Amino acid sequence: TPVTWTTVEMTEADEREGSLILVNAAHEYTSEPQGMTIMYGNKSSSYGLSLAEMYMKDEALTAMNSMMDAFQEASGISNTLVTSTYRTVEYQQELYDADIAETGGSTSDSVQQPGHSEHHTGYAADLMYSGTSGWTYLDGTGQYAWFNENCYRYGYIVRYTAEKQAITGIISEPWHLRYVGPVHAEAITKGGYCPEEYIA
Repeated sequence: TPVTWTTVEMTEADEREGSLILVNAAHEYTSEPQGMTIMYGNKSSSYGLSLAEMYMKDEALTAMNSMMDAFQEASGISNTLVTSTYRTVEYQQELYDADIAETGGSTSDSVQQPGHSEHHTGYAADLMYSGTSGWTYLDGTGQYAWFNENCYRYGYIVRYTAEKQAITGIISEPWHLRYVGPVHAEAITKGGYCPEEYIA
């Protein structure tokens, strides 16, 4: 099928909207996300939630349900847990302060500063599973390597990898998935990019 392209004029404000929005240490998220849905009562039965009151952007939640259903069908595993989605700036401050206190550092390489976390957007989710030693963050190995290999099909990417740490400033987090939409997710994954490179 021939591919056709359309050129679209974008404003600076447009760059701060949509599922491809870049949020990192240099790009602060300054608005409050719209179109959020509570996950409890709207998620599929193929995974659990760490809290009853968790929210995601509508399209990210729809894609999460499809992805988790596919993972359960492929692996037979249904004990995957979504442990963190949308966060307020205030809650992110608490997490950041707690990490600083625990590590004794002046900054954190595992928790973004308030206003600079993708969790503010409603497009990010952290995943855990129940292992022999309790709940554990996904490490991208074993049967859970399925997410690394297939999440792009549902519009998600593994946001922080060891290979891109010098660019993202964040350590490898195989459990942190970011929704960017299926077209961008495939291009980012197959191209070996992080969002900073892809957007540039």
